[in-house]
Amino acid sequence: MPEGDDHEDWTIFSFDSGRDTYILRQFNSEGYVNTFVLDSGSVPPDRLVFVLEASENARGARATLTLTRTGADTFDEVFDLTFPGAADSITIRSKWTRATP
Repeated sequence: MPEGDDHEDWTIFSFDSGRDTYILRQFNSEGYVNTFVLDSGSVPPDRLVFVLEASENARGARATLTLTRTGADTFDEVFDLTFPGAADSITIRSKWTRATP
């Protein structure tokens, strides 16, 4: 991202009873809308791996979003993304902590 730009996203988790799995939908400020499905190798609730199923405005991209619980109020996030035709992937790592009221 260019310096000075902020990334914002709205992430929604839901359960798809027809497929008996969890879905993660992500709406990004850059215009991407991503739908991820929970990977069968996940170990809920300690480690959730979501695999990109569909992406608006980034067709053909491959991505995973991994959430790893590191404490009662903390988790790590790793987002790996590869655009079509790219030789290298982009990896973004974040640490999240629950805010105290």
